[in-house]
Amino acid sequence: MAGQGKIIVRRSAMFYGGQQTGLLILIALIMILIHLYHPQSANCRSAEELFSAALAAEKSGDFDNALQLFQQAAQIDPNNANIHNNMGTIYAKQRDYVKAVEELRKAIQLNPQDSQAYLNLANVYYELKEYDDAVESLTKALDID
Repeated sequence: MAGQGKIIVRRSAMFYGGQQTGLLILIALIMILIHLYHPQSANCRSAEELFSAALAAEKSGDFDNALQLFQQAAQIDPNNANIHNNMGTIYAKQRDYVKAVEELRKAIQLNPQDSQAYLNLANVYYELKEYDDAVESLTKALDID
């Protein structure tokens, strides 16, 4: 009889441990699904918070971190012209003019009345020695203001 008691206790401990492990696996799967379908809820930072952090990183000269933060903000708020404008200026500072033009054009597409985006684009075209495009962008900026 005493031997049976020990076996029962062991079985109960194993069964309880199995339930606990199963619960932990279920919680982990739920968290993975939340992250896959709602990535911004896994990282509770809003686009505005990321944008502010990116501006601070840019101001301190940490352009790589600033760009990464702007990219995260753009994932949350892809139609925010200011995010794309700022990404364009970071790319320009890093002398990646092709990406700078791409981001600045996206900013202008989202907000055609943003004279600053046109000015930034004119500067990039100037660096690329595409003077006609630089003059055109500068003219559009002046027409807005």
